[in-house]
Amino acid sequence: MFTGATALTFLELSQTGNPLVTVVFPQFRAGTRKLLAVDSEHIYAMGGTTVGQYYGTCTILE
Repeated sequence: MFTGATALTFLELSQTGNPLVTVVFPQFRAGTRKLLAVDSEHIYAMGGTTVGQYYGTCTILE
């Protein structure tokens, strides 16, 4: 986990060693108490690459 003034970033390595990144921003989605977030995956498998990015929100549990 990495913290900064503009984001909280989580870095995970999959079982195959591919990096998965989740970034949570210090901004609520309009009209909610859910924080804006982005997931990114960077995959190399079977001689090719695939990338994906997903936008959404997350909820504070405490």
